[in-house]
Amino acid sequence: MALGILIGFSWEKSFDVAVASIASTVHALPEAATKLLLGLSLVTLVIPAWRLHILPTVLEFQEEDEEEEEEPAGDKTKAASKPAA
Repeated sequence: MALGILIGFSWEKSFDVAVASIASTVHALPEAATKLLLGLSLVTLVIPAWRLHILPTVLEFQEEDEEEEEEPAGDKTKAASKPAA
């Protein structure tokens, strides 16, 4: 989990530096408007990719974890309900 947070912060820093660099070199719009447009562009690219690729994988892993957690509990109840020989 800590590695995921570290990767997230590094991506955030990368996007921040890229947007600031582009906004300072583009003079067609004010710097604030350029940052806003670049930020919205990044959101429109990143969120659909996250929704289509990352989210289903995470949900699949969570479902597998829940199934694994339920199996040992199910085995114990089955063993307890069997009559002793």
